[in-house]
Amino acid sequence: MRKDLHREKNFKRRSANKTRKTITDATRAINLGSVVILVDDNIPPGALALLGKGLGYVPTPAIDKVGARLDMKLLTNKILNRSNANLLNNTPPSNNEASYSVPSKLRRNNYSTAQPSIDDVVNEAVNRMKSSLDEKLRRTPRSITSNLTTDERKGLAWLQRNIDQGKIAISQADKGGATIIVKPELLARKTLEKLDNPDLYDTLDKDPSFKLHDELFNLWVHAKSEGFITPKEAKDIMGVSDNTKPNSSEPTNRPSTLPHFKPGKPYYYPSLKIHKMKKEDLKPGADPPIRLITALQEGVTRRSDVFLADRYLKALERDFCTDLLKDTNDALAWLDHIDETFDHNVKRHFRSFTFDFKALYDSLDPELTD
Repeated sequence: MRKDLHREKNFKRRSANKTRKTITDATRAINLGSVVILVDDNIPPGALALLGKGLGYVPTPAIDKVGARLDMKLLTNKILNRSNANLLNNTPPSNNEASYSVPSKLRRNNYSTAQPSIDDVVNEAVNRMKSSLDEKLRRTPRSITSNLTTDERKGLAWLQRNIDQGKIAISQADKGGATIIVKPELLARKTLEKLDNPDLYDTLDKDPSFKLHDELFNLWVHAKSEGFITPKEAKDIMGVSDNTKPNSSEPTNRPSTLPHFKPGKPYYYPSLKIHKMKKEDLKPGADPPIRLITALQEGVTRRSDVFLADRYLKALERDFCTDLLKDTNDALAWLDHIDETFDHNVKRHFRSFTFDFKALYDSLDPELTD
């Protein structure tokens, strides 16, 4: 009886400690601005603590055994192919046709088994890697310990229920990455204000995607015939066939029927610009400005954009940006170096600017590029 009472007392104490921690985490998320509440709803601390972890946080991720094995096959295939290429000294020629490879963003995974290496040591290492993964996956328990507290699980259920019922929406701030809790009506209203503005958008009678794709395809065929690009590049990037016409040596230049060469559906999403507002104004009833972000990952020009960035802009970046700053940490380290190296009068005349060579922006007005 005493053991049961002691066990119950310990359980209550642990539960109380976890609840206090959840409240502390929720308060910290609000105070630090990582979660911004623009609704009047009484949001449970567990939901706020969970959102404070960031929208990329995965509650109790499941183990994808099939995906893990496929990833291992890609890795071991790469090891085997690289081993054979190095041992056989298969250095590709320097001409464009032979040295060209499909940009990594456009490559399609090939899960066929690679040829064994001519080096038995490499084969043994690959087999050990596969066996080690198989053993690890066999030992993986069917149920995974939750990475959420009881309050966070309840908070997650509350969020799912209220989002499904259309009572709230979760959005990410335009700058800073804060998670915003808003009413869906606010997002819809602010979005329509943009779309209905004739100075910003025109209404189209029909989807021009396939017409634009045909025009772009013809440009690739022309570039191929003029020698600006190789037949392999035209085939790999835009699906321009290199098969010859009957009784002729000329290529058909017909478009591939494979789905990954066809344009997908670009989309847009609203992003609230809360950084334009004072902190004290970020409260229920606030009406923050918004911008619409167009996502063109599946757009008409996506494959061409990736090719141009990989083929030309990488070289430009390498040749003209020898002091390239790659990320925020790199930029902060550079600023510290400047601050320590130069005196005040010199630093006063410094002007900073950036070039973005990672993407091509299809929405730019051509007149702006003249």
